[in-house]
Amino acid sequence: MIESRKLRSAIHGELARRYEAEPFVVVLPLWALVFAQGAAVTAVFPVGLLLTGAMLLVVLRRWPQDGTTAWEDRPSGLSFRAALAEMGQPRLAARVLALGAVNAAATIYIAIVSLVLVADVGRSVADVALYVGLVAGLEVPFMLALPRLTRGMDRTLLILSGAALYAVHVALLPFLAGSALVWLLVLPAAVGGAITLTVPIAYLQDLLADRPGPA
Repeated sequence: MIESRKLRSAIHGELARRYEAEPFVVVLPLWALVFAQGAAVTAVFPVGLLLTGAMLLVVLRRWPQDGTTAWEDRPSGLSFRAALAEMGQPRLAARVLALGAVNAAATIYIAIVSLVLVADVGRSVADVALYVGLVAGLEVPFMLALPRLTRGMDRTLLILSGAALYAVHVALLPFLAGSALVWLLVLPAAVGGAITLTVPIAYLQDLLADRPGPA
């Protein structure tokens, strides 16, 4: 049973990494072509709204009804309030908050990168775009390679290692912004980002393994 659960978690983790990686490979180059033709950056908002509406429509029309699936549904039997109370248990809440703090590093990076790569240190908007593009692009192969490179490693230790790498990247970015060495930071950023974006999914799956629904 435990081995089956681990295998399922590994398979779903691999699928999650692939689904997260593919948009970077496909969507970003498409937007680059669109912007190269003179489209405004704000065009992403109406397009995103339309695609979100289409996704909602697909879910409403195609999501299987209870009892009609090929697999067995195992309801928890808890009321909505009881389920929320369960989420508030220290064992779970502390870990979810910790993972939120880990993922906050990506928000900080996106917030500061355009503030530190500025003309005062010899940088431009093009440098910002190139830096972000390199980090995102390098995250893809690292995401796909993680299962093989980290097989058998403790997930908590792996998440902490990824967070440390990402923290080094964020901390050094303002100091190296005007130096050619800044381009070396894309490596710890990509490795740390690949870990902190994907491994927490499997970590939560393990944490909720005894509950119905975790992928």
